[in-house]
Amino acid sequence: MLLKGKKVNKTLRIYLVYHLPHLTVRLLSLGTFLQQGLSVYGNALRISLLTNSKIEVLQCIPHNLGDTIYCLKGTSACLQSIRSVFVEDYEIMHRRLGHPSKDVLSHARDKTTGFPKGISFPKADPICSGCAKEKMPSKSFPTSKSRAKKPFEKIHSDLKSFSVISYHKHKYYISFIDNYSSYF
Repeated sequence: MLLKGKKVNKTLRIYLVYHLPHLTVRLLSLGTFLQQGLSVYGNALRISLLTNSKIEVLQCIPHNLGDTIYCLKGTSACLQSIRSVFVEDYEIMHRRLGHPSKDVLSHARDKTTGFPKGISFPKADPICSGCAKEKMPSKSFPTSKSRAKKPFEKIHSDLKSFSVISYHKHKYYISFIDNYSSYF
């Protein structure tokens, strides 16, 4: 960081950070469970997710007593309940991984640790509206005979609206290009 022309080092200490080197599934989102209609009961010793009929779907306990990170407790029957809430299929994985082709996604399945099991790939290439719209080439602008004489004299701008909203709810992309230097 530069402060009045001098380089200044700042140190930021982050604590209570957990490193999960062999994590092969995504972290569970309490908000997603609540949106799916489950309710939460909990205290310092456990957190339970319940259906409307008060059936416990899963239970989480602290990793160590006093921790604020809760780990999933249970057997494969408990994990089957989670799979019924989160169904992963070809279309979801296609969107999550940035709309790759069916061939690329099948290679990812074969070569990636932790890729969801049991995803069936369609025989024909499915039509994805996001892929169809975003991968179509657009006409280029006619070439210009003039060029800016100095930086920031002429700026080219483009606003793009994506047909598929991103994970973080972004829909637009804007670019600015300096005509003199061609920098973005």
